[in-house]
Amino acid sequence: SNEPVIPPAPFNKGGAGEVISPPLPKGAGGILGIWNTSGFDGEYFLKLTVWDKAGLDSNDSIMIILDDIFPNVQISSPTEREIVSGVVEIVGTAEDDSFGYYEVAFQKEGDGDNWQEIPLNQTSRTLPQKNSLLAVWNTTHPYPSKEGMEGASPLNGDYVILLTAFDKSGHEKSVKQTVIVDNKSPEAFISQPVNYQQVGAGVSASPLEGRIIGTADDENFAEYFIEYGPGEAPQKWDSVAETPFLKGVRDNLLTAWNTQGKAG
Repeated sequence: SNEPVIPPAPFNKGGAGEVISPPLPKGAGGILGIWNTSGFDGEYFLKLTVWDKAGLDSNDSIMIILDDIFPNVQISSPTEREIVSGVVEIVGTAEDDSFGYYEVAFQKEGDGDNWQEIPLNQTSRTLPQKNSLLAVWNTTHPYPSKEGMEGASPLNGDYVILLTAFDKSGHEKSVKQTVIVDNKSPEAFISQPVNYQQVGAGVSASPLEGRIIGTADDENFAEYFIEYGPGEAPQKWDSVAETPFLKGVRDNLLTAWNTQGKAG
């Protein structure tokens, strides 16, 4: 008979075989078969068996590593919308059973796809990391920028951190975290009383003399204190209020200070 011999199934990881591809027609461009590896992960033998019409066969086999799992990536610090400044440690996870390497980049929020890579240690970036230091981001002296990005000026505003991990099978996975970068110091200015102005004995003596007017404000304002100390070089400072002031002020009343009993 000219019918081809029906071959037995090849073998795989579990010992029992499974045909992974039916015969392809001639002229398939050198492709022996097509194997849908979805759902397979780990080490597998791949066996090719060839029969002729006389029933003779030859085979070849190789060991391959199938990887259907994407890398695990996570940024644990800084957290989403956290306010950061200066040198920022980026902590997180980049791991995979067949890990390749990871990258960390940043860009100003809403700046398209203009990512700027953060320099990494060339050894550690090729090792899986779990809840470890991934990168050190200096927001006060940004790295040489791409066209359209900020130069050497400190960063300020909303920025997105991008962590991407690659495995040896070509899979990649990314995660983003938005943070608020604040490298601009708060505004602190006393406009009244002026320097070396002589003031009276408190609010009861004059509506103006015990009033401290000025600015204590910031885009990311937290609180302000007003303190006083004797002499031109005070060694001890006392607060004019028992608690900090929790609302920013701009060109307005900072506090009313009762100076009665104080002189000098």
